[in-house]
Amino acid sequence: MLGSCRSLGTRSYPSSLTNNHVLSLTEILCKSLRCFTLVSVQEQLKPVEIDQNRLVSMLGSCKNVESLKKLHAQFLVLGFSENLFSVTKMLTMYFILGSWESGRLIFNHIKNPDLYSWKLMLGLYLTSNLYSELLCFYRSMKVYCLESDNRVFAIVLRACSELRSLNVGREIHSQIIKMGNPDSFIFSGLINLYMKCSIMDDAKLVFDEMPEKNVVAWTSMIAGFLQNEAPEESLVFFNPMQRAKVKPNQFTMVSLLSGCSRLNYGHQGKWVHCYMIKTGLNSNSFTATALLDMYSKCGTLIDACAIFDDMHSTDVVSWTAMISGYTQKGSPFDALKLFREMRRLALLPNSLTIASVLSACAKLGSPKQGLSIHKLVIMLGLEGNLLVRNALIDMYGKCGMIDESSCIFESIQEKDLVTWNSMISGYSQLGFGHEALVLFQGMRSNDVLPDPITMVSVILACSWLGSLKMGESFHGFSTKAGFLLNVYVGTSLIDLYAKCGYPKVARSVFNEMREKNIVSYSAMISGYGIHGDAENSLSLLRDLEREKLQPNDIIFTGILAACSHKGLVTEGRKCFNRISRDYGISPSMKHYACMVDLLGRAGKLNEALEFITKMPIKPQEAIWGALLHACRLHMDVEIAEIAANQLFDLKSETPGYYVLMSNIYAEAGRWDGVKMVREMMRERRVRKLPGWSSIEVENRVHSFTVGDASSPLTVQIHDVLERLSRHMEETMWEL
Repeated sequence: MLGSCRSLGTRSYPSSLTNNHVLSLTEILCKSLRCFTLVSVQEQLKPVEIDQNRLVSMLGSCKNVESLKKLHAQFLVLGFSENLFSVTKMLTMYFILGSWESGRLIFNHIKNPDLYSWKLMLGLYLTSNLYSELLCFYRSMKVYCLESDNRVFAIVLRACSELRSLNVGREIHSQIIKMGNPDSFIFSGLINLYMKCSIMDDAKLVFDEMPEKNVVAWTSMIAGFLQNEAPEESLVFFNPMQRAKVKPNQFTMVSLLSGCSRLNYGHQGKWVHCYMIKTGLNSNSFTATALLDMYSKCGTLIDACAIFDDMHSTDVVSWTAMISGYTQKGSPFDALKLFREMRRLALLPNSLTIASVLSACAKLGSPKQGLSIHKLVIMLGLEGNLLVRNALIDMYGKCGMIDESSCIFESIQEKDLVTWNSMISGYSQLGFGHEALVLFQGMRSNDVLPDPITMVSVILACSWLGSLKMGESFHGFSTKAGFLLNVYVGTSLIDLYAKCGYPKVARSVFNEMREKNIVSYSAMISGYGIHGDAENSLSLLRDLEREKLQPNDIIFTGILAACSHKGLVTEGRKCFNRISRDYGISPSMKHYACMVDLLGRAGKLNEALEFITKMPIKPQEAIWGALLHACRLHMDVEIAEIAANQLFDLKSETPGYYVLMSNIYAEAGRWDGVKMVREMMRERRVRKLPGWSSIEVENRVHSFTVGDASSPLTVQIHDVLERLSRHMEETMWEL
């Protein structure tokens, strides 16, 4: 049987065209023939007629490469292997079944392949997403086939676009110009290439040269602007499209809706929706999902729900868009509720769904629900997905489970920027400033460039550590990188300088910010609150009101704190009353604590106690703690006992309150009270934590506890302290 196999004609190909690592065609088929008998002994007694068309029709029934090789052997035995039609069908099946190397070997044995055969191979490489192999094959084609057409160029341009191979794309462009007469597919392919390579000016030039601009070209330009982070240009580009009376398709509308989503242009999004209704482009799930996504991201969840409810059929994409919308707009409970409903309908979530749900768990600070989602991730086999892993790192970090975050982080081999940001942010938000900065150094060592999100996290770490010098270096880096245009980077710098004792520098950063939001005002007013600058706090509140911004609860906390430090009782009362009267905000426990502190510092202890008794909500630890501090300041033992008893009834585990009450008793000579408080501390196992301080020397923060002798420079430190003490005493006597 093997002797009847005909020798296939071969040509000499350059090394780029042959595949040394692949077995020769004869070896492959010989192995298949060993386990395959074309005609059994019994069937040889009967005449059997197998024609070529029957064998070709059997190719589609092959479910794997092995069965295809056996059928291929029949073609060889029956002498059908030199028929071009049969060969092209055969190599097509090899590509479909994933054995493109075998398909390439078959093509290599075709005598003098025509242009159709070359184009077929290019198309098969393209549909198999083998873009690098496609370009390699095209180079071989240019050696052996002098012909070409628009279809060939369109395929090669698509591969260049996917690989972002600008140089090869420009070579193809020059060949197109030489050949002349490009069709609309070529123009659209060139536009797509230049847009994906972020060369928008060249894309515009190609577009302008088009003799007839069809909907594909217009849509390619609109989508291209969107891909290059120019959503405003994509929306503006729709105007000349309308003037040209080119009717948009569903892909045009989806691109416009995506642009509205990125810019948070809800009003323009509604206009696009109306246009879609008028032109009948809102009747399929593809455009409906885009509408759903736009309304969700623009904050109009009522409209998003209406779209979702009106959809005839919903899939995982539409459910994910709705869940993501709830999560992003601060409704994590609704997001989790919708996810449970999705699971009840037996819809399998994808990686985007899981990431959105984990984000909802993070916003709720719910580790229990986050753990259940993590179990689902393992069940679905998504634990290797980088998007999901990043979401898990973020969720565990925001739920205070930093060790779990670190474990997942360390397990990731190929970390992207989001991975690093999630871990650094987790450390910073939980107060692990040193760990965050060490991780940032590791990120830079791995040649990962930081972005504004990274800067916000490391500046926050500096705030925790009180590391002004390090913070200033990040300020300089942000200036060079152009990150100061980001409102959150500017806000984090305001917070840093205010906490490090430089409110004037913080105000300078605030004044230089081009864009200010409510978070920026909150940071600056809180900074003034730390330093007791009530005048500037109130002045900023007036500026905020002129900007038509709605104050939040943090702003009033900062103002009340500033009034408390300055003893401005009247101004503080007015501000507290305005919280609910003028802005419709229900005062929080922090606001009540600030008012108690304000009255207490001013010596109005009875009024502060009366204020507490009239509170519409049950006073918590912070309220009684503020009153106890005021009693210590003015040595009012009677009211101090009332506050302390309330704290003890709440079973407070804060050692400072016990120590404070003990000190009040001691100063009043009430040693029985001192004994009682200390016994209570022993019974409740409340231990006073040692006080600590820190100092920054040469960009390194050193921490010291009371009586600390762990530093190798302890002797020198105490020597300097003694000299400073003597100098202060001498100066005091001179005064």
